[in-house]
Amino acid sequence: MLHPIFGLGRDEHAGKSPYQIAAMSKSEEKERKQMMNDELDAKQHRTRSIQRKDSLKSRLESGHSLSDTHSNTWPESETEDMQKYKASHRAAAWETRQANRRNTLKDRIEHGKALSNSTGGNWDER
Repeated sequence: MLHPIFGLGRDEHAGKSPYQIAAMSKSEEKERKQMMNDELDAKQHRTRSIQRKDSLKSRLESGHSLSDTHSNTWPESETEDMQKYKASHRAAAWETRQANRRNTLKDRIEHGKALSNSTGGNWDER
């Protein structure tokens, strides 16, 4: 035989207006839909993860790389002779560039020109 105020916690809708009851049911429905979507997203994620693992496994077992950047195969390693050839070619190209730079600087100095084109190739006479 308690006062009705103490019974408010027992009835979910007790003491609430029809608008509040409608708003609560809408929010509960929205939460229920969100939970269902979350479950579907989790299931799709698991499915995609399994497919991705299987795909990676099959690509590695067949000797292919993990991406298409190498045309589906690993690049061949260079032979020692090829590495030496490339190194000597790089060294020769470097020497040629350095010789050209030295000659250009020497010509500019001998002809009284500036070392850069920032002054139009001429020394600033003041």
